[in-house]
Amino acid sequence: MMDKPANKIIEKYFNQTCSFEERKMVLKWFGTPEGQQFLSNRMDDDILSMMMHNCLPSNMLVENTENKTCKTLQLKKWKYWGSAAAVVLLAIALRFLLTMSSSPAEFTELYIPQGMKEKIVLEDSSVIWVNADTKIKYPSEGFKKNRVVYVEGYTFFQSIITNPAQ
Repeated sequence: MMDKPANKIIEKYFNQTCSFEERKMVLKWFGTPEGQQFLSNRMDDDILSMMMHNCLPSNMLVENTENKTCKTLQLKKWKYWGSAAAVVLLAIALRFLLTMSSSPAEFTELYIPQGMKEKIVLEDSSVIWVNADTKIKYPSEGFKKNRVVYVEGYTFFQSIITNPAQ
């Protein structure tokens, strides 16, 4: 759960005087249920304030079964909700794109049963001797930055080729 930004930062956001980082933080908070409730309450307060100060022409008011509301203000409310929904959808789309672009590496997994021994030659010509009752897992398409091999059991690494570029 995300903590609520300070009231001072939220007011700076509404006055359009906040920094980019503050704006990002407030918009992220508006995407939470607590932030959405805050926006709804804020809009209701704005409507009441405008009605109390007679800022609205009487011909803009429309009779509603529960109370009097203003069509223009209802559109403004939809604008806030639409903005909040757009921020949430943008965050979801960005997360999806980042997840798709960094696809996990494919691994080759082998299990050598008891009574057997296996010699594995990796893509970089390194040799691994795998003893009996051992599991080994390594990248199928070679090593990108680091050489990472997962082993459960006993192995012997022989002829490890060094590459200064890695």
